[in-house]
Amino acid sequence: MPRVTTVLQLRLDAQLKHDFAEAARAQNATPSEAMRELMAGFVRQARRREAERQSRLVAASPDAEATLDDAMRAQAWLFD
Repeated sequence: MPRVTTVLQLRLDAQLKHDFAEAARAQNATPSEAMRELMAGFVRQARRREAERQSRLVAASPDAEATLDDAMRAQAWLFD
């Protein structure tokens, strides 16, 4: 199944574009490859932060132990 791709357009300073392209080439990458890598890293970081935020909310909850027990039972059921 082919990957669906899309185009992202953005405005940036001409010098920044030039410097970014040079930095990408120095890493044996195209600017598009470098941007995809940066974006993927940004998404991973955002997801990790959100998971940590949710973990803190659950841990701070008065019924955190029960919530954690429920989650562990659900996980065991899913992976049995």
